Amino acid sequence: MADLDTLYLIQKNSNGTKVEVPASTANFLVGVSGSVNFASNSTIGSAFGWSAPGGSILGGFGHVVQGGYSSIVQGYFNKVSAYAGTIAGGSFNIVSGNTDNSSIGGGQRNEILETSCTAVIAGGYLNQIIKSSSSTVAGGMNNMISGENGGLNQDFNFIGGGYGNILKNKNGWSLIVGGRSNNICGSTNNQAFYNTIVGGWNNSIIDTINEEFAGPILTSTILGGQSNTITGRGSYSQILGGYQNKISTDYSVVLGGICNKTDNCLGAFGSNSQLNLIYGIDNATVGGSNVILGGSQNTGSNGAFIVGGSHNIASPLGYIYQNASIINGSYNTTSGADSFIAGGSYNSITSNGNNATILGSYASINHEGAMILADSQNRNKLSSGSNTLTIDFSGGVYFSNRPKVNGTQVLLSGEAVQIDLSTTVRITGNQNVSGAKNFVSRPTVNNTGVLLFGEASPSPIAILSNGSSQGNASSLNFAGAGISVSTVGAQATIIAVGSSTQTTAVPTSSNFTGVSGAFSFDKNYLYYCTENNKWIRTALSTW
Repeated sequence: MADLDTLYLIQKNSNGTKVEVPASTANFLVGVSGSVNFASNSTIGSAFGWSAPGGSILGGFGHVVQGGYSSIVQGYFNKVSAYAGTIAGGSFNIVSGNTDNSSIGGGQRNEILETSCTAVIAGGYLNQIIKSSSSTVAGGMNNMISGENGGLNQDFNFIGGGYGNILKNKNGWSLIVGGRSNNICGSTNNQAFYNTIVGGWNNSIIDTINEEFAGPILTSTILGGQSNTITGRGSYSQILGGYQNKISTDYSVVLGGICNKTDNCLGAFGSNSQLNLIYGIDNATVGGSNVILGGSQNTGSNGAFIVGGSHNIASPLGYIYQNASIINGSYNTTSGADSFIAGGSYNSITSNGNNATILGSYASINHEGAMILADSQNRNKLSSGSNTLTIDFSGGVYFSNRPKVNGTQVLLSGEAVQIDLSTTVRITGNQNVSGAKNFVSRPTVNNTGVLLFGEASPSPIAILSNGSSQGNASSLNFAGAGISVSTVGAQATIIAVGSSTQTTAVPTSSNFTGVSGAFSFDKNYLYYCTENNKWIRTALSTW
């Protein structure tokens, strides 16, 4: 086309008179075939112009309408060359190509091009919609929605505003609200649908064939921040903010922070890299079902849970979701399934340490079910075996109250002891109890109550039935008090007082070996030794 400042066009004014006007101030409508005509159903309004069938120019100057039933309302140097296209105002805006029923509301140098039917640019500067039908750019500057040749499902996209934001390639139903240089982009092989970037700067949701295990990215969101990326298999994932965070796994969340990332890997049964939650500085997850909340340079994989600290690694071996945990501390490492390190530093649990626990520092577990409680001193503290508790404190272990085992208080060496038999105390085998003991309730032997005859009595203080006891003789000796209790075979139990008292089995004759004062019994008789080796007996009966 010639220079508009030197070219003159013959146009009609409002009363139908043909006049020559400079093309630089003219409006003209060109028919679909390209020929200039004055169709009876064209509208020029108060301006000069040529007519295309059904077209209209209502104001401004320098407009071009080339397409049936298209309209330019106001502004200057706008162009519509599509069927039923509309430009409401602004300048140097273009609706062109197979872009039927598309509209530009205003602004400057905005374009709707190439198979972008029913698309809308509301305003702004240098915004474009190309090959994406039913898409919208509300405003801003240098924003672009662009499909690819012959692409499917790349329509219904929206950019609200901002600067330099791009929705590109195989995108559909995606949204950039604002911000600067944000990007949602599909690839030649895969697509990015239903994704959202709310704002921020240089954030990206990109499905790229260069990313390992790449696949379609669906329904992911970046709320803000700078240089954050969702890529690879990052479907149904969210980055809430922060700087240079990256998600490459499905169903994952980065709450914020700096340089956090979730990396993909191929599990035993396919891609198991999903369900990650991360926050902090330079933390990383590998695989799926990991949580890192805070701290820096922590790494979790295969079902890890890390809260705070730095340089901690939780990477249980085996199948997916092995659930190893580290709470705070630094330079701790665990590879045991269902293992736990609570703070401290330089602790380690190997892959043999399933269900193991460390509280302290410089401790190492290589046994299943083991636990170490340790101080903070730099020396090796090793587990003692499977299902064991190791306590290692260089300054000793102190108890503010008497410790208990199975609900019974532990007797400590050198401590005065009072035995409270309101609860059960069992003594088995040959046991010696020295010193005076205070029984605050009636003692029992073999679950049978002891009969007391008086504290000062020189005679035996108790007689009790043995019931069904079996086995060899056993005794309980109260040294110093001169009291002994014996059970002999399945026959008798003897309690006697005095250092010279001896126990014996049931005598088989009146001169059976025995000492004076000893006695015994069976189910028929009670036997008493009147003097050494001489016995009498009396029959037992009921009453």
